[in-house]
Amino acid sequence: MDFDPTADPVRAIEDACCSQGSGDNLRRTCQQAQKSFSAPLMSFQRPTGQFDEPAFFTAAELRLRLFAGQTVRDFDAKKLPLSAKAREAIDAALLRADRIEFLKKHWFNHVGKERDCRNSFNGIMTRETYTKAASLAALKAALPPGKITLVGEQESKMARVVPHILREEILADRLKWAVIGFNKAAAIDTLEARQAAFKESIEAWKTSHPGMTAWEALHSWTEANLSPAYGIASDGSPKPWSIVYFASSAFPRLWLRSPIQAASEIDKTAGFPVLSPGYREAYRRLSIDETIQDPELRAAFTRRVVMATIQPASAFMNALRARLSIVERAGDRGSKNGPGYINGAAFSPRVLIALLNIWRVHYNFFNWRPFHPPTTTDGILKKEPGGENDAAMEHGPTRSLAVPGTDQRISVPKRRYVPKDRSTPAMRLGIVSPSRPRPV
Repeated sequence: MDFDPTADPVRAIEDACCSQGSGDNLRRTCQQAQKSFSAPLMSFQRPTGQFDEPAFFTAAELRLRLFAGQTVRDFDAKKLPLSAKAREAIDAALLRADRIEFLKKHWFNHVGKERDCRNSFNGIMTRETYTKAASLAALKAALPPGKITLVGEQESKMARVVPHILREEILADRLKWAVIGFNKAAAIDTLEARQAAFKESIEAWKTSHPGMTAWEALHSWTEANLSPAYGIASDGSPKPWSIVYFASSAFPRLWLRSPIQAASEIDKTAGFPVLSPGYREAYRRLSIDETIQDPELRAAFTRRVVMATIQPASAFMNALRARLSIVERAGDRGSKNGPGYINGAAFSPRVLIALLNIWRVHYNFFNWRPFHPPTTTDGILKKEPGGENDAAMEHGPTRSLAVPGTDQRISVPKRRYVPKDRSTPAMRLGIVSPSRPRPV
């Protein structure tokens, strides 16, 4: 969440910029050859740098001016003169407000943002880079020791944050990072058409490869249809698919186009900025439009493309927005920043955090969903043209019955069986079943 409910704009700015010795928070002494000089600190070096500083300074200033105005109105409503203590508090508040306004305009040169200071979210909105870095640091501290697989969208901030926050995991080969992108503006008709074509192609592949399980068929079909993802420049030459932040020489150049058209993730592309040493060098040597020819390398990245999805997180957020109106998006489907995009901004930030925590626990542990264990089977024999089960299948589903004392099996009509409805909390749905081995 892009806000810090523990922040007090007035106190934070006065402690950082107006207190004794606060000059170290505004400038730093630098050494160049035999000379020393001082230079202003950049925004990310200041104690207030994690906030949206123009709004942060404006909120602090307006809270002090609002205090002065409310005090005067309260005395005027009762037709009483200001007391000496009230006059002293008002003068001190206005002096502090003038000092913060001077810093905002003449020292930091922030653009004026006249926002209503009564909105509890104004002034405590954090920068997106800080939010992502803090979230990754908290996640890293909460997870037990072991390998981490990070899947996210192609965002410029992540290209700068992940290598710093998870540096130890990268050096110890404990991090796998996949970055995806897909067509978010696709119409419903386009979604349904792509999904139908994908299912039809998968079913045809299963029919032509009868010895494969569903999971094996998905991998082999994906491996056969895997292709590089790249754009076309104005001169007709291929250009990198990734945004400029992922086009650095520190990351592999090749991105892959996933043929899987499932859920709402259609026309999906995947990049892998951080890889295990076993595949890193071979993958980095590939150009942006080169097809992976090595069978082992192609199979390895097929596994990664299949598992590269944010659908579980999307399902959680969609369910959240459907159940809690205060977290619904206020406009289009794209994400936005700032308090004006939070429907629940009229509430206290602490109330919003409490509601999100209650929903998270309910969603993960109490909101039951249909569940099909991987050990269950339908018991229906596959029809093989010209086989011994061909005639039996004409009369409906059959099952295989062993002849006692022999190795023979015969086909008998299958009795009607209605499986029991099974359900489980959402937390168990994330468990990888034995039929779906974890990729290496």
